[in-house]
Amino acid sequence: MRTVIKIKVSGNPGISAFLVLYKYEKEHAGGGPQGAGALPFKANKLILHIFPNPAQEKLGIEYMLPEEKNINISLFDVTDRLIKEIVNEKQIGGKHCRVCDITDLAQGIYFVCVKTDKETITEKVIILK
Repeated sequence: MRTVIKIKVSGNPGISAFLVLYKYEKEHAGGGPQGAGALPFKANKLILHIFPNPAQEKLGIEYMLPEEKNINISLFDVTDRLIKEIVNEKQIGGKHCRVCDITDLAQGIYFVCVKTDKETITEKVIILK
């Protein structure tokens, strides 16, 4: 079976948009409407999306936790020096989004590191001025 998805993006080029498709596992719970903020699928691992990249003033960090976990999100420079701690708390499972002000940072390459007790994801971010 072949699925074709056509997407047309128009409008303000300054607006960052993204589309992420995930393979999902349908929950075997009873039917009924989804609650507000409920996810249509159950992710079984930490998922991270950084946008825009390259960034200039703000950095969006969107992530999905499969269950309630302690999470730490930090920004490091290329020498592995901690620049900012963005999140350090216990959070419920589901989709989360943080926006980080990066106007005080110099142009260059940085790394966003997301850690839970069982997983670590690191993504490179380019900051332009």
